[in-house]
Amino acid sequence: MGNEDGQLAFFGSDNAGIPSVEAAKRAAAPQNRPNFDFFNYAGIHRPVWLYTTPKEYIEDVTVVPAVDGTVQYAVKTTGSAPAHVTVLDADGNIVASAEGAEGTITIPEVHLWEPRPGTPYLYALHVTCGADVYDQTFGVRSIEVRGTQVLLNGKPLYFKGFCKHEDFTAHGRGFDPVLNVKDVNLIHWANANAVRTSHYPYAEEFYDLCDREGILVMDETPAVGIGGGAAVNPYKEYPLAEHHRQVLAEMIHRDKNHPCVVLWSLGNEPDLEHFPQDAYDYWHPLYELAHQLDPQNRPVTLVCCQNDYTKDITTRTMDIVCINRYYGWYNLSGDMDAACYGLNQEMDFWAEQHKPVMMSEYGADTMAGLHTAGAEMFSEEFQVEFYRRLDAEFDKRPWFVGEFVWNFADYDTVQGPMRVDGNKKGLFTRDRRPKLGMHFLRQRWAEIPTFGFKE
Repeated sequence: MGNEDGQLAFFGSDNAGIPSVEAAKRAAAPQNRPNFDFFNYAGIHRPVWLYTTPKEYIEDVTVVPAVDGTVQYAVKTTGSAPAHVTVLDADGNIVASAEGAEGTITIPEVHLWEPRPGTPYLYALHVTCGADVYDQTFGVRSIEVRGTQVLLNGKPLYFKGFCKHEDFTAHGRGFDPVLNVKDVNLIHWANANAVRTSHYPYAEEFYDLCDREGILVMDETPAVGIGGGAAVNPYKEYPLAEHHRQVLAEMIHRDKNHPCVVLWSLGNEPDLEHFPQDAYDYWHPLYELAHQLDPQNRPVTLVCCQNDYTKDITTRTMDIVCINRYYGWYNLSGDMDAACYGLNQEMDFWAEQHKPVMMSEYGADTMAGLHTAGAEMFSEEFQVEFYRRLDAEFDKRPWFVGEFVWNFADYDTVQGPMRVDGNKKGLFTRDRRPKLGMHFLRQRWAEIPTFGFKE
């Protein structure tokens, strides 16, 4: 800093604050072994901001809109100065106003937020408190589970989505606003409408972009791969629960006002099979906590991937059943007839749970440029056949409400005999060139409406 002797920087001179991060392993408590299939980059991946505020400032804003145009708001400040709020439409015109730190405002002739090709209409809550000013964008939409349907603004929704990673060939994990715009444009080009933030919350700027561009988001905590087999009970062995509650609360607090966020995911592929009661006792309180913390009460899920799904007593209690399955790839490899038979057997089981079900991961490693006369594994032709056959089974079931393909693009992983220069299940290459399977899905998704597909 400019002043080496005191705590305050010199005014009028250059002052540099240099953040750093230590990636050393904490050895004080036992830890779940690494159990995920992406490269765990170290360092600071996101922008770091230093804000100045008045002595009394706006600390938090919560917006809970309803489709009838009523908007509940709450403003948290650090002082006693009164708060004044106004609602601005997309053109910056004032459409409603109120006094006080909390209350209800009614927007006349309200415009609803919907994913593309609908209109992702955004309002702004303009808050003033003394000398401080803050604008909180929001969209007016509803999201709920009713029976075996997911309803957005009262209409049955079908998810056409990608799982992603924050990864790019030029820089790995680092935040890249230009790449985000590129990826969102490709999502539109693909006729998709949703993204799953596998397996961690993404940079805030990505959610802002999804708000503006009308892309639905399944928002996921970084709880990936808790467990690792029958030898160790992770729910008894590792002190995970307190930290898990903390990161869940932080994610919901950060992302609560985003209209694009329509589903919370508590985690990815934990062990729900070997210690089913302990798993339920761990995950169900998190499910209840998410509902308690979210002012908009979005649906909550847990992404499962169990060999014996009949032993899993947790997934069936979620609002939406999300399953990761690789029939035809890791299971029944290359035999799509057998893969469809295995999928159908499992689908019959989930039908009995009377919940909306969607495939939260499925895919096949595909080497760009590898072509075969038949649909052989790793070829672009097999990727097409893989999706063509499994998707046809999804379409037969009215309670099946969405598909998130794995993955949007190829990405880096640790070295190992199963990976040649990373995971190749992307529908795009790591530098964002579409594979043949992407052209198949683009045509498929063009024929599936966002609303009313299975009415």
